Amino acid sequence: METGEFDATGGDVAQVQGGTPLDPDDGWNTPVVLTQEAGSVANASFFSGVCYIAKSAVAGGEWQNFKFTYMKSGTEYWESISNRYYQYYGANDTTIYWAYFNNQPPSGGNLVEATLIWQVKTDGLEKLGLFDRTLGESIVIDGAKAWASDMDDAIQMNYVPLLKMWVGQETFIKAPGAQLEYKPVIRWDDSRIDSTSTNYLPGLDLDSPVQYWEESATTGSGNRFYDYTDQTTQYIPGDFGFEYQYFNGLPAEGVIETPITVTFNIDMTPATNETGNPSNPLFVPGTDSCEISFYGCLTSLSQGFGLYDSTLTIPLKDPDGDLVYTGSYTLSAPTTYAAGYVINYSTSDGSVISNGGGFTAGRMYYQFIRPTAVGSDGTITWPSEFTFPTMTWANSDLTVEDPPDLFTPTAIETPDDPSVITVFNLAQNYPNPFNPVTSMQYDVPRSAVVNISVYNVMGQLVTTLVNDQQNQGRYTIQWNSKDRFGKMMPSGIYFIKMTSGDFSKVRKLTLMR
Repeated sequence: METGEFDATGGDVAQVQGGTPLDPDDGWNTPVVLTQEAGSVANASFFSGVCYIAKSAVAGGEWQNFKFTYMKSGTEYWESISNRYYQYYGANDTTIYWAYFNNQPPSGGNLVEATLIWQVKTDGLEKLGLFDRTLGESIVIDGAKAWASDMDDAIQMNYVPLLKMWVGQETFIKAPGAQLEYKPVIRWDDSRIDSTSTNYLPGLDLDSPVQYWEESATTGSGNRFYDYTDQTTQYIPGDFGFEYQYFNGLPAEGVIETPITVTFNIDMTPATNETGNPSNPLFVPGTDSCEISFYGCLTSLSQGFGLYDSTLTIPLKDPDGDLVYTGSYTLSAPTTYAAGYVINYSTSDGSVISNGGGFTAGRMYYQFIRPTAVGSDGTITWPSEFTFPTMTWANSDLTVEDPPDLFTPTAIETPDDPSVITVFNLAQNYPNPFNPVTSMQYDVPRSAVVNISVYNVMGQLVTTLVNDQQNQGRYTIQWNSKDRFGKMMPSGIYFIKMTSGDFSKVRKLTLMR
Protein backbone atom coordinates (compact mmCIF):
# COMPACT_ATOMS: atom_id res chain seq x y z
CA MET A 1 0.00 0.00 0.00
CA GLU A 2 2.87 2.38 0.77
CA THR A 3 4.28 2.02 -2.78
CA GLY A 4 0.88 2.19 -4.47
CA GLU A 5 1.08 -1.33 -5.86
CA PHE A 6 -1.98 -2.40 -3.85
CA ASP A 7 -5.09 -0.22 -3.40
CA ALA A 8 -7.95 -1.69 -1.41
CA THR A 9 -10.08 1.42 -2.03
CA GLY A 10 -9.67 0.83 -5.77
CA GLY A 11 -11.02 -2.70 -5.58
CA ASP A 12 -7.77 -4.68 -5.18
CA VAL A 13 -8.34 -7.95 -3.32
CA ALA A 14 -5.88 -9.67 -0.95
CA GLN A 15 -5.79 -13.48 -1.07
CA VAL A 16 -3.90 -16.59 -0.01
CA GLN A 17 -3.32 -19.60 -2.31
CA GLY A 18 -1.52 -22.88 -1.86
CA GLY A 19 -1.15 -26.54 -2.66
CA THR A 20 -2.60 -29.56 -0.88
CA PRO A 21 -4.42 -29.83 1.46
CA LEU A 22 -5.64 -26.22 0.99
CA ASP A 23 -6.24 -27.06 -2.67
CA PRO A 24 -7.04 -30.81 -2.93
CA ASP A 25 -5.96 -30.80 -6.59
CA ASP A 26 -2.61 -29.15 -5.70
CA GLY A 27 -3.27 -26.61 -8.44
CA TRP A 28 -2.70 -23.48 -6.36
CA ASN A 29 -5.79 -22.03 -8.01
CA THR A 30 -8.29 -21.96 -5.10
CA PRO A 31 -7.88 -18.46 -3.61
CA VAL A 32 -9.05 -17.64 -0.10
CA VAL A 33 -10.12 -13.99 0.01
CA LEU A 34 -8.77 -11.93 2.91
CA THR A 35 -10.75 -9.10 4.51
CA GLN A 36 -9.36 -5.70 5.41
CA GLU A 37 -9.37 -5.15 9.17
CA ALA A 38 -10.98 -1.75 9.59
CA GLY A 39 -9.13 0.44 12.07
CA SER A 40 -5.90 -1.56 11.92
CA VAL A 41 -2.63 0.37 11.95
CA ALA A 42 -0.81 1.85 8.95
CA ASN A 43 -4.01 2.95 7.17
CA ALA A 44 -5.84 -0.31 7.81
CA SER A 45 -3.15 -2.37 6.07
CA PHE A 46 -3.96 -5.62 7.92
CA PHE A 47 -5.89 -8.30 6.03
CA SER A 48 -7.02 -11.67 7.39
CA GLY A 49 -9.26 -14.57 6.47
CA VAL A 50 -10.24 -18.14 7.25
CA CYS A 51 -10.05 -21.26 5.10
CA TYR A 52 -11.60 -24.63 5.86
CA ILE A 53 -9.84 -27.95 5.24
CA ALA A 54 -11.22 -31.46 5.66
CA LYS A 55 -9.95 -33.12 8.86
CA SER A 56 -9.23 -36.27 6.87
CA ALA A 57 -6.60 -34.31 4.89
CA VAL A 58 -4.61 -33.24 7.95
CA ALA A 59 -4.14 -36.26 10.18
CA GLY A 60 -0.81 -34.74 11.24
CA GLY A 61 2.62 -34.07 9.78
CA GLU A 62 1.42 -32.76 6.41
CA TRP A 63 3.06 -29.64 5.04
CA GLN A 64 1.08 -26.71 3.68
CA ASN A 65 2.84 -24.60 1.02
CA PHE A 66 1.24 -21.25 0.30
CA LYS A 67 1.73 -17.68 -0.85
CA PHE A 68 -0.13 -14.43 -0.47
CA THR A 69 -1.50 -12.98 -3.70
CA TYR A 70 -3.64 -10.06 -4.75
CA MET A 71 -6.09 -9.42 -7.57
CA LYS A 72 -5.79 -6.09 -9.37
CA SER A 73 -7.92 -5.15 -12.40
CA GLY A 74 -8.54 -8.80 -13.20
CA THR A 75 -4.87 -9.82 -12.96
CA GLU A 76 -3.45 -11.96 -10.18
CA TYR A 77 -0.11 -11.03 -8.64
CA TRP A 78 1.92 -13.41 -6.48
CA GLU A 79 4.56 -12.75 -3.86
CA SER A 80 8.01 -12.82 -5.45
CA ILE A 81 9.55 -14.75 -2.56
CA SER A 82 9.90 -18.51 -2.16
CA ASN A 83 6.88 -20.48 -0.95
CA ARG A 84 5.71 -20.06 2.63
CA TYR A 85 4.97 -23.26 4.50
CA TYR A 86 3.34 -24.61 7.63
CA GLN A 87 3.23 -28.10 9.13
CA TYR A 88 -0.02 -29.49 10.52
CA TYR A 89 0.40 -31.31 13.82
CA GLY A 90 -3.15 -32.59 13.97
CA ALA A 91 -6.69 -31.91 12.82
CA ASN A 92 -7.09 -28.79 14.96
CA ASP A 93 -7.83 -25.16 14.17
CA THR A 94 -4.66 -23.14 13.59
CA THR A 95 -3.79 -19.46 13.31
CA ILE A 96 -0.89 -18.47 11.08
CA TYR A 97 1.23 -15.60 12.33
CA TRP A 98 1.03 -12.17 10.69
CA ALA A 99 3.45 -11.63 7.81
CA TYR A 100 4.33 -8.78 5.48
CA PHE A 101 3.54 -9.27 1.79
CA ASN A 102 6.87 -10.27 0.18
CA ASN A 103 8.34 -10.09 3.72
CA GLN A 104 8.83 -6.38 3.09
CA PRO A 105 7.96 -4.08 6.04
CA PRO A 106 7.04 -0.43 5.42
CA SER A 107 10.01 1.87 4.94
CA GLY A 108 8.95 4.64 7.25
CA GLY A 109 9.10 7.11 4.36
CA ASN A 110 12.56 6.04 3.13
CA LEU A 111 11.39 5.27 -0.41
CA VAL A 112 13.33 5.75 -3.64
CA GLU A 113 11.73 5.94 -7.07
CA ALA A 114 14.08 4.34 -9.55
CA THR A 115 14.20 2.98 -13.07
CA LEU A 116 15.57 -0.57 -13.18
CA ILE A 117 17.06 -1.80 -16.44
CA TRP A 118 17.48 -5.44 -17.46
CA GLN A 119 19.75 -6.55 -20.33
CA VAL A 120 19.46 -10.15 -21.56
CA LYS A 121 21.21 -11.91 -24.45
CA THR A 122 19.60 -14.86 -26.25
CA ASP A 123 22.37 -15.72 -28.72
CA GLY A 124 22.92 -19.11 -27.06
CA LEU A 125 19.24 -20.00 -27.45
CA GLU A 126 19.30 -18.87 -31.08
CA LYS A 127 22.40 -20.95 -31.83
CA LEU A 128 20.61 -24.00 -30.38
CA GLY A 129 17.62 -23.30 -32.62
CA LEU A 130 15.32 -22.80 -29.62
CA PHE A 131 14.52 -19.12 -30.12
CA ASP A 132 13.81 -17.02 -33.22
CA ARG A 133 13.09 -13.29 -33.10
CA THR A 134 11.78 -13.37 -36.70
CA LEU A 135 8.85 -15.46 -35.47
CA GLY A 136 7.92 -12.73 -33.01
CA GLU A 137 9.34 -14.64 -30.04
CA SER A 138 10.35 -12.44 -27.13
CA ILE A 139 11.60 -12.25 -23.54
CA VAL A 140 9.83 -10.79 -20.50
CA ILE A 141 10.87 -10.38 -16.85
CA ASP A 142 8.48 -11.94 -14.34
CA GLY A 143 8.43 -11.69 -10.55
CA ALA A 144 10.21 -8.37 -10.00
CA LYS A 145 6.89 -6.55 -9.50
CA ALA A 146 5.10 -9.76 -8.49
CA TRP A 147 4.62 -13.15 -10.14
CA ALA A 148 2.02 -12.35 -12.80
CA SER A 149 -0.59 -14.84 -13.97
CA ASP A 150 -0.54 -13.21 -17.44
CA MET A 151 2.79 -12.50 -19.12
CA ASP A 152 1.31 -9.37 -20.68
CA ASP A 153 1.58 -7.96 -17.15
CA ALA A 154 5.26 -8.87 -16.80
CA ILE A 155 8.08 -6.43 -17.66
CA GLN A 156 8.29 -6.35 -21.45
CA MET A 157 11.69 -6.44 -23.19
CA ASN A 158 12.65 -4.87 -26.54
CA TYR A 159 15.42 -6.17 -28.77
CA VAL A 160 18.12 -3.53 -29.46
CA PRO A 161 20.05 -4.54 -32.62
CA LEU A 162 23.02 -2.32 -31.75
CA LEU A 163 23.59 -4.15 -28.48
CA LYS A 164 22.39 -7.53 -29.81
CA MET A 165 20.40 -8.01 -26.63
CA TRP A 166 17.00 -7.53 -25.07
CA VAL A 167 16.53 -4.40 -22.93
CA GLY A 168 13.62 -3.73 -20.60
CA GLN A 169 12.99 -1.20 -17.88
CA GLU A 170 10.43 -0.56 -15.17
CA THR A 171 9.89 2.11 -12.54
CA PHE A 172 9.82 0.98 -8.91
CA ILE A 173 9.19 2.73 -5.61
CA LYS A 174 10.95 0.81 -2.85
CA ALA A 175 13.20 1.27 0.13
CA PRO A 176 16.93 0.68 -0.40
CA GLY A 177 17.79 -2.87 0.61
CA ALA A 178 14.49 -4.33 -0.63
CA GLN A 179 15.13 -7.58 -2.49
CA LEU A 180 13.54 -8.33 -5.87
CA GLU A 181 13.18 -11.96 -6.95
CA TYR A 182 12.61 -12.58 -10.65
CA LYS A 183 13.18 -14.74 -13.71
CA PRO A 184 13.32 -14.04 -17.46
CA VAL A 185 10.63 -15.92 -19.40
CA ILE A 186 10.47 -16.99 -23.06
CA ARG A 187 7.32 -16.25 -25.03
CA TRP A 188 7.36 -18.78 -27.87
CA ASP A 189 5.48 -18.60 -31.16
CA ASP A 190 2.45 -20.91 -31.67
CA SER A 191 4.34 -22.78 -34.41
CA ARG A 192 6.46 -24.34 -31.65
CA ILE A 193 3.57 -26.67 -30.72
CA ASP A 194 2.65 -27.55 -34.32
CA SER A 195 4.13 -31.01 -34.92
CA THR A 196 4.00 -30.41 -38.70
CA SER A 197 6.07 -27.20 -38.46
CA THR A 198 9.83 -26.98 -38.86
CA ASN A 199 9.74 -24.83 -35.71
CA TYR A 200 8.18 -27.59 -33.59
CA LEU A 201 9.60 -28.20 -30.11
CA PRO A 202 8.37 -31.17 -28.06
CA GLY A 203 6.77 -30.95 -24.64
CA LEU A 204 5.78 -27.27 -24.64
CA ASP A 205 2.55 -25.97 -23.11
CA LEU A 206 1.75 -22.64 -24.69
CA ASP A 207 -1.63 -22.55 -22.93
CA SER A 208 0.24 -22.01 -19.67
CA PRO A 209 0.72 -18.30 -18.82
CA VAL A 210 4.40 -19.04 -18.19
CA GLN A 211 5.77 -20.90 -21.21
CA TYR A 212 9.33 -21.33 -20.00
CA TRP A 213 10.74 -19.76 -16.90
CA GLU A 214 14.52 -19.58 -17.13
CA GLU A 215 16.24 -22.54 -15.43
CA SER A 216 19.58 -20.76 -15.35
CA ALA A 217 22.85 -22.65 -15.05
CA THR A 218 24.29 -19.65 -13.19
CA THR A 219 21.70 -19.92 -10.42
CA GLY A 220 21.31 -23.70 -10.23
CA SER A 221 17.91 -23.15 -11.96
CA GLY A 222 16.80 -21.00 -9.01
CA ASN A 223 15.27 -17.54 -9.20
CA ARG A 224 17.49 -14.51 -9.68
CA PHE A 225 17.73 -11.83 -6.96
CA TYR A 226 18.51 -8.12 -6.98
CA ASP A 227 19.03 -5.81 -3.97
CA TYR A 228 17.44 -2.41 -4.54
CA THR A 229 19.75 0.62 -4.00
CA ASP A 230 19.31 4.35 -3.53
CA GLN A 231 20.24 5.19 -7.16
CA THR A 232 17.54 6.59 -9.45
CA THR A 233 18.81 4.46 -12.34
CA GLN A 234 19.83 0.90 -11.56
CA TYR A 235 21.27 -1.69 -13.95
CA ILE A 236 20.66 -5.32 -13.03
CA PRO A 237 24.05 -7.13 -12.78
CA GLY A 238 25.00 -9.57 -15.53
CA ASP A 239 26.57 -13.02 -15.82
CA PHE A 240 30.26 -14.00 -16.01
CA GLY A 241 31.40 -10.47 -15.13
CA PHE A 242 29.51 -8.86 -18.03
CA GLU A 243 26.92 -6.08 -17.76
CA TYR A 244 24.19 -8.28 -19.20
CA GLN A 245 22.68 -11.65 -18.44
CA TYR A 246 22.43 -14.67 -20.71
CA PHE A 247 19.07 -16.42 -20.80
CA ASN A 248 19.52 -19.69 -18.93
CA GLY A 249 23.14 -18.70 -18.29
CA LEU A 250 23.92 -19.89 -21.83
CA PRO A 251 26.25 -17.80 -24.01
CA ALA A 252 26.71 -18.70 -27.67
CA GLU A 253 30.20 -19.88 -26.68
CA GLY A 254 28.53 -22.56 -24.54
CA VAL A 255 26.84 -24.26 -27.48
CA ILE A 256 28.67 -27.44 -28.56
CA GLU A 257 28.42 -28.13 -32.30
CA THR A 258 29.91 -31.64 -32.37
CA PRO A 259 28.54 -34.85 -30.80
CA ILE A 260 29.89 -35.60 -27.34
CA THR A 261 29.54 -38.59 -25.00
CA VAL A 262 29.08 -37.55 -21.38
CA THR A 263 29.42 -39.76 -18.28
CA PHE A 264 27.77 -38.99 -14.95
CA ASN A 265 28.86 -40.33 -11.56
CA ILE A 266 26.57 -40.17 -8.51
CA ASP A 267 27.53 -41.29 -5.00
CA MET A 268 24.26 -42.72 -3.64
CA THR A 269 25.62 -43.47 -0.15
CA PRO A 270 23.64 -40.71 1.67
CA ALA A 271 20.37 -42.01 0.17
CA THR A 272 20.89 -45.41 1.84
CA ASN A 273 20.83 -44.24 5.49
CA GLU A 274 18.59 -42.18 7.75
CA THR A 275 21.35 -39.68 8.53
CA GLY A 276 21.60 -38.59 4.91
CA ASN A 277 18.01 -39.35 3.89
CA PRO A 278 15.70 -38.91 6.91
CA SER A 279 12.49 -37.96 5.07
CA ASN A 280 12.25 -40.54 2.25
CA PRO A 281 12.12 -44.33 1.91
CA LEU A 282 15.79 -45.38 1.88
CA PHE A 283 17.54 -46.39 -1.32
CA VAL A 284 18.42 -50.12 -1.28
CA PRO A 285 21.53 -50.95 -3.34
CA GLY A 286 21.18 -53.96 -5.60
CA THR A 287 17.37 -53.78 -5.40
CA ASP A 288 16.33 -50.23 -6.24
CA SER A 289 17.20 -48.53 -9.52
CA CYS A 290 18.27 -44.92 -10.09
CA GLU A 291 18.64 -42.58 -13.04
CA ILE A 292 19.61 -39.09 -14.20
CA SER A 293 16.55 -37.03 -15.19
CA PHE A 294 17.00 -33.81 -17.21
CA TYR A 295 14.14 -31.85 -15.68
CA GLY A 296 13.57 -28.41 -17.21
CA CYS A 297 17.05 -28.29 -18.77
CA LEU A 298 17.85 -27.07 -22.29
CA THR A 299 19.94 -30.22 -22.77
CA SER A 300 16.70 -32.20 -22.92
CA LEU A 301 15.10 -29.85 -25.45
CA SER A 302 18.24 -29.81 -27.62
CA GLN A 303 18.05 -33.61 -27.85
CA GLY A 304 14.45 -33.61 -29.09
CA PHE A 305 12.81 -34.35 -25.72
CA GLY A 306 10.40 -32.21 -23.71
CA LEU A 307 11.32 -29.86 -20.91
CA TYR A 308 9.40 -31.11 -17.90
CA ASP A 309 8.15 -34.55 -18.93
CA SER A 310 11.38 -36.22 -17.75
CA THR A 311 11.57 -38.43 -20.87
CA LEU A 312 15.33 -37.92 -21.30
CA THR A 313 16.77 -40.14 -18.58
CA ILE A 314 20.08 -41.96 -18.17
CA PRO A 315 20.03 -45.24 -16.19
CA LEU A 316 22.80 -45.46 -13.59
CA LYS A 317 24.62 -48.68 -12.68
CA ASP A 318 27.06 -49.71 -9.95
CA PRO A 319 28.99 -52.72 -11.30
CA ASP A 320 31.73 -52.67 -8.62
CA GLY A 321 29.47 -52.16 -5.59
CA ASP A 322 31.12 -48.95 -4.31
CA LEU A 323 27.76 -47.07 -4.35
CA VAL A 324 29.03 -44.69 -7.04
CA TYR A 325 26.50 -45.12 -9.84
CA THR A 326 27.58 -44.36 -13.41
CA GLY A 327 25.77 -43.71 -16.68
CA SER A 328 26.69 -42.36 -20.13
CA TYR A 329 24.83 -40.70 -22.98
CA THR A 330 25.90 -39.40 -26.39
CA LEU A 331 24.55 -35.90 -26.97
CA SER A 332 23.83 -34.98 -30.57
CA ALA A 333 24.82 -31.52 -31.83
CA PRO A 334 24.04 -28.79 -31.21
CA THR A 335 23.73 -29.04 -27.46
CA THR A 336 24.65 -27.04 -24.38
CA TYR A 337 27.70 -27.26 -22.14
CA ALA A 338 25.45 -27.02 -19.05
CA ALA A 339 23.70 -30.15 -17.74
CA GLY A 340 20.89 -29.55 -15.24
CA TYR A 341 19.34 -32.65 -13.72
CA VAL A 342 17.92 -34.43 -10.67
CA ILE A 343 18.20 -38.03 -9.46
CA ASN A 344 15.22 -40.39 -9.46
CA TYR A 345 15.32 -43.66 -7.55
CA SER A 346 12.66 -46.33 -7.30
CA THR A 347 11.73 -48.18 -4.11
CA SER A 348 10.36 -51.65 -3.37
CA ASP A 349 6.80 -50.31 -2.98
CA GLY A 350 6.88 -48.88 -6.51
CA SER A 351 7.25 -45.22 -5.56
CA VAL A 352 9.79 -42.93 -7.23
CA ILE A 353 11.83 -40.44 -5.17
CA SER A 354 13.16 -37.32 -6.87
CA ASN A 355 15.56 -34.94 -5.15
CA GLY A 356 15.90 -31.18 -5.54
CA GLY A 357 13.03 -28.75 -6.06
CA GLY A 358 12.24 -25.34 -4.61
CA PHE A 359 12.96 -21.94 -6.13
CA THR A 360 16.52 -21.11 -5.08
CA ALA A 361 20.00 -22.20 -6.17
CA GLY A 362 20.37 -25.95 -5.85
CA ARG A 363 16.93 -26.69 -7.22
CA MET A 364 18.76 -29.17 -9.44
CA TYR A 365 22.35 -30.26 -10.00
CA TYR A 366 24.24 -28.23 -12.58
CA GLN A 367 27.48 -29.50 -14.08
CA PHE A 368 29.48 -28.20 -17.02
CA ILE A 369 31.36 -29.79 -19.89
CA ARG A 370 34.83 -28.22 -19.88
CA PRO A 371 36.47 -27.18 -23.18
CA THR A 372 39.83 -28.55 -24.25
CA ALA A 373 41.02 -25.09 -25.27
CA VAL A 374 39.85 -21.51 -25.84
CA GLY A 375 41.73 -19.84 -28.68
CA SER A 376 42.79 -16.20 -28.88
CA ASP A 377 40.33 -15.78 -31.77
CA GLY A 378 37.47 -17.06 -29.62
CA THR A 379 37.46 -20.54 -31.14
CA ILE A 380 36.52 -23.19 -28.56
CA THR A 381 37.63 -26.80 -28.84
CA TRP A 382 35.38 -29.35 -27.13
CA PRO A 383 36.29 -32.96 -26.31
CA SER A 384 34.44 -35.87 -27.94
CA GLU A 385 34.07 -37.52 -24.51
CA PHE A 386 33.72 -35.94 -21.08
CA THR A 387 33.34 -37.42 -17.58
CA PHE A 388 31.73 -35.18 -14.96
CA PRO A 389 33.16 -35.11 -11.42
CA THR A 390 31.26 -37.30 -8.95
CA MET A 391 28.20 -35.69 -7.38
CA THR A 392 26.89 -36.79 -3.97
CA TRP A 393 23.18 -37.57 -3.59
CA ALA A 394 21.27 -35.07 -1.44
CA ASN A 395 17.58 -34.51 -0.88
CA SER A 396 17.78 -30.75 -1.54
CA ASP A 397 20.29 -27.89 -1.97
CA LEU A 398 21.93 -29.79 -4.80
CA THR A 399 25.47 -28.98 -5.91
CA VAL A 400 25.94 -26.34 -8.62
CA GLU A 401 29.39 -26.21 -10.22
CA ASP A 402 31.09 -22.97 -11.22
CA PRO A 403 30.99 -22.67 -15.02
CA PRO A 404 34.23 -22.72 -17.02
CA ASP A 405 35.63 -19.46 -18.44
CA LEU A 406 34.74 -19.51 -22.14
CA PHE A 407 35.95 -15.97 -22.81
CA THR A 408 39.64 -15.98 -21.79
CA PRO A 409 42.12 -17.78 -24.09
CA THR A 410 43.77 -20.75 -22.40
CA ALA A 411 47.04 -20.14 -24.26
CA ILE A 412 48.27 -17.02 -26.04
CA GLU A 413 51.37 -16.93 -28.21
CA THR A 414 53.58 -13.95 -27.43
CA PRO A 415 54.85 -12.29 -30.63
CA ASP A 416 58.55 -11.60 -31.02
CA ASP A 417 57.72 -7.88 -31.26
CA PRO A 418 55.05 -7.08 -28.60
CA SER A 419 54.40 -3.72 -30.27
CA VAL A 420 52.86 -5.47 -33.28
CA ILE A 421 49.06 -5.20 -33.23
CA THR A 422 47.54 -8.51 -34.36
CA VAL A 423 43.82 -8.18 -33.60
CA PHE A 424 41.13 -5.49 -33.62
CA ASN A 425 40.22 -4.23 -30.16
CA LEU A 426 38.34 -1.42 -28.44
CA ALA A 427 39.45 -0.80 -24.85
CA GLN A 428 37.19 0.48 -22.07
CA ASN A 429 37.03 4.25 -21.87
CA TYR A 430 38.77 6.21 -19.10
CA PRO A 431 37.63 7.82 -16.93
CA ASN A 432 34.31 6.04 -16.54
CA PRO A 433 32.04 7.54 -15.21
CA PHE A 434 33.16 10.82 -16.81
CA ASN A 435 32.24 14.51 -17.16
CA PRO A 436 32.45 15.82 -19.79
CA VAL A 437 35.38 14.18 -21.67
CA THR A 438 36.50 10.56 -21.81
CA SER A 439 39.19 8.76 -23.82
CA MET A 440 39.49 5.27 -25.27
CA GLN A 441 42.17 3.32 -27.12
CA TYR A 442 41.58 1.04 -30.07
CA ASP A 443 43.78 -1.29 -32.10
CA VAL A 444 43.85 -1.77 -35.88
CA PRO A 445 45.92 -4.83 -37.00
CA ARG A 446 45.94 -3.94 -40.72
CA SER A 447 44.83 -1.20 -43.06
CA ALA A 448 41.04 -1.13 -42.88
CA VAL A 449 37.96 1.09 -42.78
CA VAL A 450 37.09 1.74 -39.12
CA ASN A 451 33.85 3.15 -37.73
CA ILE A 452 33.46 4.21 -34.09
CA SER A 453 30.11 5.68 -33.05
CA VAL A 454 28.26 6.57 -29.83
CA TYR A 455 24.65 5.44 -29.22
CA ASN A 456 22.09 6.03 -26.48
CA VAL A 457 20.49 3.26 -24.43
CA MET A 458 17.73 2.80 -27.04
CA GLY A 459 20.29 2.15 -29.77
CA GLN A 460 19.88 5.56 -31.47
CA LEU A 461 22.95 7.19 -33.02
CA VAL A 462 24.35 10.09 -30.97
CA THR A 463 27.53 10.87 -32.90
CA THR A 464 30.26 9.29 -35.04
CA LEU A 465 33.83 9.67 -33.80
CA VAL A 466 35.73 7.76 -36.52
CA ASN A 467 34.71 6.69 -40.04
CA ASP A 468 37.84 6.41 -42.12
CA GLN A 469 40.50 4.14 -43.63
CA GLN A 470 43.21 3.63 -41.02
CA ASN A 471 46.62 1.95 -41.06
CA GLN A 472 47.88 -0.66 -38.59
CA GLY A 473 48.45 0.78 -35.13
CA ARG A 474 47.09 1.78 -31.73
CA TYR A 475 44.94 4.92 -31.61
CA THR A 476 43.31 7.11 -28.97
CA ILE A 477 39.98 8.89 -29.47
CA GLN A 478 37.97 11.19 -27.19
CA TRP A 479 34.27 11.93 -26.77
CA ASN A 480 33.30 15.33 -25.38
CA SER A 481 29.69 14.39 -24.47
CA LYS A 482 28.25 16.19 -27.51
CA ASP A 483 25.94 14.77 -30.17
CA ARG A 484 26.53 15.15 -33.90
CA PHE A 485 24.81 18.57 -33.80
CA GLY A 486 27.10 19.90 -31.06
CA LYS A 487 24.49 19.63 -28.29
CA MET A 488 25.66 18.47 -24.85
CA MET A 489 24.08 15.15 -23.88
CA PRO A 490 22.41 14.59 -20.48
CA SER A 491 23.65 12.25 -17.77
CA GLY A 492 23.01 8.61 -18.50
CA ILE A 493 24.28 5.42 -20.05
CA TYR A 494 25.75 5.45 -23.55
CA PHE A 495 27.41 2.85 -25.75
CA ILE A 496 30.42 3.20 -28.03
CA LYS A 497 30.64 0.72 -30.88
CA MET A 498 33.65 -0.06 -33.07
CA THR A 499 33.19 -1.94 -36.35
CA SER A 500 35.57 -2.97 -39.12
CA GLY A 501 34.58 -5.70 -41.54
CA ASP A 502 33.37 -8.62 -39.45
CA PHE A 503 34.77 -7.15 -36.22
CA SER A 504 32.37 -5.53 -33.78
CA LYS A 505 32.91 -4.40 -30.18
CA VAL A 506 30.64 -2.42 -27.82
CA ARG A 507 31.60 -0.68 -24.56
CA LYS A 508 29.30 1.00 -22.04
CA LEU A 509 29.96 4.62 -20.99
CA THR A 510 28.46 6.45 -18.00
CA LEU A 511 28.12 10.23 -18.27
CA MET A 512 27.52 11.87 -14.88
CA ARG A 513 27.06 15.63 -14.70
